[in-house]
Amino acid sequence: MQLPEAKNILVIKLRGIGDVLLSVPAMRAVRKAYPDARLSFMTEQNGGELLRGQPMLDEIIVLDRSSGWLEYLRFVREIRKRKFDMVIDLFGNPRTAVLTFMTGARTRVGLTWRLRRHAYNIACEGPAQVCYAVEANFHVIRQIGIQALDRTFRLFLGEHDRQPAAEFLKSINAGNKRIVGLNPGGSWQTKQWQAEKFAELAEHLASEYTVLLLGGPAEQKIVEEILKQVRKKVYAVPVMGLRPTAALIENLDLLITVDGALKHIAVAAEIPSITLFGPTNPVAWHPQENPKHRAIFNRDLKCRPCDRRTCAGNECLRSITVENVIDAVREMKNAGIIR
Repeated sequence: MQLPEAKNILVIKLRGIGDVLLSVPAMRAVRKAYPDARLSFMTEQNGGELLRGQPMLDEIIVLDRSSGWLEYLRFVREIRKRKFDMVIDLFGNPRTAVLTFMTGARTRVGLTWRLRRHAYNIACEGPAQVCYAVEANFHVIRQIGIQALDRTFRLFLGEHDRQPAAEFLKSINAGNKRIVGLNPGGSWQTKQWQAEKFAELAEHLASEYTVLLLGGPAEQKIVEEILKQVRKKVYAVPVMGLRPTAALIENLDLLITVDGALKHIAVAAEIPSITLFGPTNPVAWHPQENPKHRAIFNRDLKCRPCDRRTCAGNECLRSITVENVIDAVREMKNAGIIR
C-alpha cells in the first residue's frame, strides 16, 4: 500500500497518562514512515508534560479539557490554521472526532465507532480481539500502510527532573540498597487495593528492602492509612511532579502497583513491576510477552474484566491476597529479574 502524501501530521491521544505513553511506539512508526514531515501531537496537560523532550515530535499541542465552548472554538480555529494534511486520531471520542474533521486535513484516520466514523475518510473497525494498547494503536496506523513492530517506549528526562528524586533518596540514605516502590492509589474506586493489605505487604518487604510509598495529592490519605499500620520503617515519598516521579521510578528495583500511569512509566524505564488488576483487562494494558512485568488478577471471576469505575463488592481486586504478591516477588527473584 502506498503511503498518503503528508508534510504536516497531527496525532491525537488526549488522555490518560498511560494511554499517552502507549501511543509513543505508533508515533515513532509515523516518524519513521515520514522522516521529513512536521509531526505534532495533541494531548492534555499531564500527557504533554510527560512527553516533553521526545525527539520524534516537532510540537506538543495541549488541549485544556476544562475550557468552555468559546475557548474550545477558538482552539479549533487555531488548529485549522495549522493546515495539517494528515490527522491520526488514536483517541476516538466525540470531541477528537469533531476536531479531526474540523482540521480540514486531506487524510483523516480513525475508528468506525458510531457516528464518529463520518469524521474520517480512512476509517476501520477496532482490532478483532482484545490486544495490548500499543498493538491497538498499530492497528490504526496500518490503515494508511504504516507497519510497526517495535513496542518499546521510553521517557526523556533531564537533570532538573531527576534532582528531586536524587535529593529524596539521599535524605533517606538509600545508597546502594535495594528499593521497592508501592503505588496504592488508583484513579478509580475499583482499582484500589485495601490499605491494610498494602500495609501487610510493606511490612513483609521492609525486612529485605527499602520500601517507598508513592502517590500524588489524591493518594495521601491512603498513604497515611498504610503508614499508621506499619511497624517497620517505610518511607512516604513527598508529592512531586509527574516527571520527578518518573525519575524516582528509574531508581527502583521493583514497582508494585495497581493498574495506572506509574505502571506504564515503569515499563518505559525498564524497571520490573507487579501490577494488581481488578476491573481492567491485563491483555489490553500489560506487556504480556515481557517477563520483567507480572500481572496478578483473579482468573476465576466471570464478571471481570468489566471496566466499571465503581462496584459495591470490588471482589476482583479484594480477592487478591498479600501472599499472591509475595509469591510473585519470590518468583521474580528466583528468575533473576530482581535482586
